[in-house]
Order: sequence, then C-alpha cells, then structure tokens
Amino acid sequence: MNVITLTEFRDIKAKKIRKTGEIFSATPERVEEFNSTRYGQLVKIITDAEKPQKSAK
Repeated sequence: MNVITLTEFRDIKAKKIRKTGEIFSATPERVEEFNSTRYGQLVKIITDAEKPQKSAK
C-alpha cells in the first residue's frame, strides 16, 4: 500500500529520512509501526485517487 509522510521522520529500518509529503510503499504492519510512536501519526494511507498527478512534458 502507498502512504504519504505527514511529518518528517527518520525511518530506521529503511535507513532514510522521510520528508513531509514523500510517497512510498509500506506494509500494513509498517504503517501500524509508524503511527504507534509517541510522536503521533507519521504517515497516512493514500489511494490511487489521492496520488498527485505528474504533469506530462
């Protein structure tokens, strides 16, 4: 499933800094992990309709 980052955070397992607005794939278990931290909800599940459209050049 695709998720969008709501707040910048350090993804320790992926060894990345997730910037606000970044879209990436995560398993349901990982989403639960992200959102069960003491910092609150870090990611939001998005559907295909919510994905930003890339402009054609």
